Formats: sequence, C-alpha cells, structure tokens
Amino acid sequence: FVTRLLDLLREELEEPATKVFRHNLVLVLKAAIQQSNAQFEDQDVLNRLDVRLLRGVRRDSGWDVFSLDYHVGLPLNVVLTKSAIDRYLRVFALLWRLRRV
Repeated sequence: FVTRLLDLLREELEEPATKVFRHNLVLVLKAAIQQSNAQFEDQDVLNRLDVRLLRGVRRDSGWDVFSLDYHVGLPLNVVLTKSAIDRYLRVFALLWRLRRV
C-alpha cells in the first residue's frame, strides 16, 4: 500500500505546498487503497483513514505538508487522545521524510 501510495502521490507532492489540495490527495489515497492489498482491510478501518495537510511555510513542497490521518471514535479516543495523535503526526512527518529520501 505504501509503495503504491508513494508512486501515485509523487507528481502531486512535487508541487509547492500552496498548490496541493486535500481533495486531490484524498482521491489519490482512495486509488492507492483500491490498487493494493489494502482494499481487503476492514471497511471501518479504511473509512477512518484520511489525508491531512499540515501548515507549511512558503518554500515547502507537498511532501512537507502531507500526512495520513486516522479518525478515532469511542472507545479508542480514550487512549488515542488529541495529544497522542499530535505526537503521531510529528513521528509520521519524520518517517515520511526519511521514506522519501
């Protein structure tokens, strides 16, 4: 899934961050799911997967502002608090940059 997602996102994320739009990335995410083994995951899990664009600075590219997001509800939100999700986003950003290199 990750390899397919990276392949599909490459052209979009090469753009400056100001020209990257969430709705386009959501379509790419859905395509990557359909074109990989991720399509066989539980539908509830797939429905919770989303795209988040982080706040960037003027010179950032799409790679710098892209993040995968996972929406949690009860009872998971008791364990996965907003603080925990924010930490996840920071770790994701670091791993995402390493993966791209």
